[in-house]
Parts: sequence; C-alpha cells; structure tokens
Amino acid sequence: MAPGDSNAKRIASVRDTYGVPIWLDSGNWGIEQLNSAYIKYFHSHGVKVICRLWSDYGDNPLSNILHRMDVGSGSRFDRGSVDYQLSIGPEIDGFMIDECNQNDYSYYKAIADYVHARGKLLFVNPGGHNLQARTFDYADKVSVEFAWYALITVTDFAKRYPGRIIGQANDYGYSSGAAPYMPPKSAGGDRPAYSNPLSLKRAVWDTQVGWDAGVLLESRPGDTNGNKGSASALPSWWGDYVKALASGSVPQPTQITLAAASITTITIIAIGIIIYFKKIKKN
Repeated sequence: MAPGDSNAKRIASVRDTYGVPIWLDSGNWGIEQLNSAYIKYFHSHGVKVICRLWSDYGDNPLSNILHRMDVGSGSRFDRGSVDYQLSIGPEIDGFMIDECNQNDYSYYKAIADYVHARGKLLFVNPGGHNLQARTFDYADKVSVEFAWYALITVTDFAKRYPGRIIGQANDYGYSSGAAPYMPPKSAGGDRPAYSNPLSLKRAVWDTQVGWDAGVLLESRPGDTNGNKGSASALPSWWGDYVKALASGSVPQPTQITLAAASITTITIIAIGIIIYFKKIKKN
C-alpha cells in the first residue's frame, strides 16, 4: 500500500468522515516503505503508523532487530530494524514486534526500553491466549491473534488489562487450527452464522463481542488455503463496517458469558490497519 492508492484513500476517507483515531500497522518488507512521506501522508489525515518487525521468538539477534540498517532480502527477519525505521521515517509512532516468546523476558524488555527511550510505543504479538502478566510490564499492547474469544471466555486478562489486548477475526483464523479458540461458526441467539468470505454482519458481531470484553479486535476477510494473501485489500464492506460500529447503533451481543468487563475503547483492524476509537455515547 502506498500513499494515494485505493486502500490508503479509503483509510483516509474513513478518518476524515468519522473522525476515528486510526493506527496503521505496516512495515518495510523488502522495500523502503515507511519513510517520512508515507507517514506524513497518513498523519495529515490523523492516522498514526506502526512499524512491524519479526523477532523469531527471540532468535533474531537484538543487534539485528534494533540496529540493522537495511531491509535485507525481504525475509521477515531482515526487514530493517528500529534504527533503520527511525532513519527513514522518524515520525513513526511505534513498533509491533511479531512472534513474541513471553518466556524470554529480558530480550523483549530490552527492545521495549530501547523503543520507549526514543518516545515510541511498543506492541508485541505472542499470538495466543496464554498470556503472562509480566508481558504487560513492558508492552503497551499485546496481540493474541485468533485466540481472542478463548481469552475473554476462560481468562480475566481483558478485565485486568482493558484496551491493551488485540485480537483477530477473519477467514484465515476460522479455517485454521485456531478455529477452536474463536466463536462458534454456527448461528445462535444474536450471533449470525459464519460464512466464507467473512460477511459484514458476522464481522460486526465478532468485533462488538471483542470490544465489549475489552479486546481491540480485527475483522477482515483472509484466505482459507493456508496463506493470507487475500487479506491484502480492504473488504468491499469495510466502510459500512466502520460506519456501523462508529455510530454506536450496533446492538449489544447478549449470547456470551464473558470473563471480563466492558470498556469504551474499541478497535478495527484490516490489512494490518489498527483503528482505535471511542464509542459514541448516546445521550
């Protein structure tokens, strides 16, 4: 995605239309992408930008993830570094560290200290609902990917750390081994049945359930054949999705027992686009 292309324009338009704070999660994947011009384009529409880096569960050397000064071969372990990003786009708002091994506390704490010392936010992605409380000592937000439903139904982490957990709901998750950790595909109560590709109605329901439990949720289509290639573009219904949720007119889901309390901060994510905004309270 580049400034001015169709996806970028749709993101900017949503921000301009609804005034929702948006966080774009992208990276320098074989090319210099998140440069100052790119970031300033989104900043001009009030959109903040996060740079994603891969830690290989702690096996990517700190010298690489913090200081490597190029985007390498395009391998996810060679996509620049914190220093590289700051050299091409110091306006960046923060970093997402993927493939987080929570057992390697000192490794991720060192990354967090380095990032925070430069005035940036630090997100990490362990990718599952078995979280460790100490992860929240250094991470501003933590992604549990497809295990968000398990997290809110069998743990109290969302209640303990409201607004600091990110989940995903998309076709790839529903078709993968992560399906047991996601909501049932069948209809039930006010829950619409899941169908492939992910429908607007189901995306709204999934997102509302996550929000009401304190999880910042992603909903978007994704490939079902083992890769996520079809998630490279916003779905046709994305504008209606944001509009419905931003309006505060979505009915509250009733057919779920949550292990967490409701909060007002909510999120939409698409093609690595993280959108945080406040529910509009009705008078």
